[in-house]
Amino acid sequence: MFAVFLWSLVAFIASAIAMWFAIVLGVVAYWGFAGIRDRDGGGTMALGFFIAPAIALPVAIVVAVIVFTKLANRRRETGTATPAQGRRDRRYFAIFGSAIAGWIAGLYVTRFAWNIFGPERYDSYFKVLLNAWLPDVAGIACAFAAGFAANRSMRPSAGDPPPTP
Repeated sequence: MFAVFLWSLVAFIASAIAMWFAIVLGVVAYWGFAGIRDRDGGGTMALGFFIAPAIALPVAIVVAVIVFTKLANRRRETGTATPAQGRRDRRYFAIFGSAIAGWIAGLYVTRFAWNIFGPERYDSYFKVLLNAWLPDVAGIACAFAAGFAANRSMRPSAGDPPPTP
């Protein structure tokens, strides 16, 4: 099931990017043929940062749900899922979910702390780099720590019965 999730995640990302490009290129081509000129760039920025993502994300969600249901139904019909795979998939989902939650927590806690306790002005290039990269590095470190903790907690202990194939 984790492979089904990964394929639906790939379908979401690919369809969001493809839909964004299709919308932007289509509208810009229409503007070119219709003689519409965007002199200040506001229309293009609205198109690229708001209109295209607002259309592309719902389409990508629908595509990901379709891919997930098709692959999950195929797996259920063929009977390839075993209890051992179910335990493995639950472990992978726990690790993946914990890593995402750790990344978000590390990112936002670091940004909040920097906004509260950080410098009022930037008088050196180092402070600018620290402001730019510290939340990302902290988020990645927290993601690894949370994924590692989830992996350690999901391991079978010595008293557990052996898995059945």
